[in-house]
Amino acid sequence: MLSEESPAEYHSDAFAILGYNRGLYYYLPKGTGQVIELRADQHVSGRLIEMASRQWWEQHYPGKGGPEWLMAQNSLIRLSQMVGIYKPNRVRGRGAWWDDEGHAVIHLGDKLIVKGKERELAESTRYIYEKAEPIRINYKNPLTAIEAKKFSDICDMLSWEHKISSRYLSGWCAIAPICGALKWRPHIWVTGGAGSGKSTIVEQIITPIVGDIGMPALSSTTEAGLRQDMNSDARPIIFDEIDGSGPRAQDRIQNVLELSRAAASDTKAKIIKGSVTGKAMKFEIRSCFAFSSIGVFATSRPDETRITVLGLKLGMDRSKFEKLIDAISNLMTEEYIQRFNARSVMMIPVMRSNSYIFAKAGAAVLGTQRAGDQMGALLGGAWTLHSDKAVTMGQATAWIEKEDWSESKVNAGDNDEAKCLAYLMQSVVRSNSSGGPRDFSIAELAEIASGRKASTDNEVAGAISTLGTYGFRADPDHLVVSSSHSAVAKILERTEWGKNWRLTLGRLPGAKPTHGTVRFGATKTRGTEIQYDKPDDHGDL
Repeated sequence: MLSEESPAEYHSDAFAILGYNRGLYYYLPKGTGQVIELRADQHVSGRLIEMASRQWWEQHYPGKGGPEWLMAQNSLIRLSQMVGIYKPNRVRGRGAWWDDEGHAVIHLGDKLIVKGKERELAESTRYIYEKAEPIRINYKNPLTAIEAKKFSDICDMLSWEHKISSRYLSGWCAIAPICGALKWRPHIWVTGGAGSGKSTIVEQIITPIVGDIGMPALSSTTEAGLRQDMNSDARPIIFDEIDGSGPRAQDRIQNVLELSRAAASDTKAKIIKGSVTGKAMKFEIRSCFAFSSIGVFATSRPDETRITVLGLKLGMDRSKFEKLIDAISNLMTEEYIQRFNARSVMMIPVMRSNSYIFAKAGAAVLGTQRAGDQMGALLGGAWTLHSDKAVTMGQATAWIEKEDWSESKVNAGDNDEAKCLAYLMQSVVRSNSSGGPRDFSIAELAEIASGRKASTDNEVAGAISTLGTYGFRADPDHLVVSSSHSAVAKILERTEWGKNWRLTLGRLPGAKPTHGTVRFGATKTRGTEIQYDKPDDHGDL
C-alpha cells in the first residue's frame, strides 16, 4: 500500500500524484508520460489500469481475487489532497524553455536536452515535460558566426522598403526555434504587393530555416484550432497569405491576433475560455508568429507594439531575383538548417542577454519600453548571426545608430488619425491591370490614378474606377476620402474608426472637408481632402 506521508508530490515506480483541483485529481503515468485527470468516481479499474498494470495494483492493494480497487481509490484521493492544488502551468510541451535553475531545456517530445546532454523526460525539475510526438531540434555541430552570417546576407538581398527589415527577419528566424525560452516573443508581418516576394520569404526562407519546430498554418486556421493543436508546446507559427476578405475572415484574424498578443510576453495572465461543460479552460501560449499578406490587419495599438511590419518594394529586378533564389538554394541545405537550429539552441543564454541590452538601448531611441522590447528581441537574435558573444551596451548602441529610425519613431508614436489612414491605404481590393484582374492596395491604386506611378491609360482608368467604387478619389496633389460612402464604412466596420472616420481623418495635418459634394463613381457625397507629402518626402501620404 502507498505510504500516506506528506510529500510535495508523490512518485511511485509507476506514476506521480500531482494533486487535485475542484473535484478533479491529476496523475502522471510513467507509461504514457502524459497528465491524466480523473473525477473521484472515475477511480475505477478501467481508468486506474491506464496508470499502472493490473499486477502493480494487485501487488500494492491485494484483495480476494484481484486488486482491492475501492481501497486504491481511497488512497489515491487522500494522497492527492495531501499533495495539494494541481498547477497546470507546470506542464511544458515541446520546444525550448528556460529552467528556474538558470539554464535552457530543449523538449524534443521523447527526451530533454539539458546543457548539451540528453535526459529522460522523467528527470525533470518542478516542471512536467509531457511525452509527445518527437520533433527534431538539432543541438549538435552548430554554425560558426561566419557561417551564420551567410543567412543574414540572404536577408539583405531582398527588396526591403527599409533596410532594418533585413535585421528583423534574420533575427526572428534565429529566435523563433527557441521562442519558449525568451521573455519577449516578437511577431513579424511580411507585406507587399503581388510579385514583391512575400511567398519566397515564407516558403523558401522562414519555413525551411525554422525547421520541424515550426507550425505552418493555412489562412483559414482558427484561434481555437491553434490553441488546441499547440496544447502546451512552445513553437513558432507561420501564416502565409492570411486572407482578411469578409466579416468572418476578419473575425478569425482578430481572434488569432488576440492569441498572438497573449503569446508575446511571460506574464501571470492567462487566456481563459468557457466550455460547454461549464468548466473554465486556461491557456498559456508561448509562440513567435510570422504573418504574410498584401494588407496588414494588425491595427490596434497592442498589436502594433508586438508585431513588426516588414515592407517589401514591388518589382525586384529579374536578375537579382534569380541570384536570390540561387543563393537560397546553395546555402539552405538540410545540413545548414540543422546546424542553424543548433546555433540557436547554443545561443539561448546569449539571446536572452542580447534582448535585454538591445531593448534598453532601443527604448532610448524609440521612446517607449514596449517598442524597445520588440526591437530588442529581434536585434538580439540578429546579433547572434554575427557574433558568438553577448552584445555590450556600447555595441548595441553603435549598431542601432547605424540605422534610420525615423519611421519607427513615427510608428511608435502614431496618432489615431495616422493609423486610420494607414489602415485605409493598406486595405486590399480587386482591380483590372494589364494582366487582368488582381488585388491592389488602396495606396497602390492611388499612386496609379494620380499619375504618380507610370502606368498605361487602361491601368489609370481602371484605378480611377475602382477607387470611386470604394469611396476614394486621387489627383496629383490630394487624396479624397468619402465621408459617408458605404464601401469605406465596410472597410472600417470592425475598427475603432468605423463610425467617425471623417472626424478622425480631419485631424491629419493639412486635411480639410471638400467644398460641397464630390463624385465617387456613381455616388456623390462630401469628403475629406488629404494632402500628399511634399516631393522631398518621397511622395507618400
